[in-house]
Amino acid sequence: MSGRITSDVFIGLALMVVGGFATYFALQINVSETASTSARTFPLIGSIALIVFGALDALDAYRGDPDHDIEPGDTRSVILLLAVAVVYLVVLTKLGYLISTALAAPMAMWLFSVRRLLSLIAASIVCPALYHVVFFELLGVFPPFGEWFDFLDILQR
Repeated sequence: MSGRITSDVFIGLALMVVGGFATYFALQINVSETASTSARTFPLIGSIALIVFGALDALDAYRGDPDHDIEPGDTRSVILLLAVAVVYLVVLTKLGYLISTALAAPMAMWLFSVRRLLSLIAASIVCPALYHVVFFELLGVFPPFGEWFDFLDILQR
């Protein structure tokens, strides 16, 4: 098991860097003293997971684990998924949570080889609804409203 630096190692390192930035931004979220789960809990867990799993991924790739080989198409999917995440964050701030999630969920599923139109439509409806119930109703964690438009404004009337 000789160590080699391959593109797979760089992908793991890139995940660690993204996780580091995400951790920094998660720590910038204001915490309410009255809530049992703060708005920063889940972003912080996710960002730390990116760091840990990125490190494990880079280490596996460096050691030359034969089960670790990433196909060229997988690298493209990882880059496209990162692009979907960045666009999701931009759209989230401009158009709000429901619209951005309804657009991003089927895009992410498409990248994971889901091609049935009915499944993609279901993802655009079920994901925002499910996340709304879990985060808003059960945990009391609310994302910011969209700057330009927010569908929640219409639903709350």
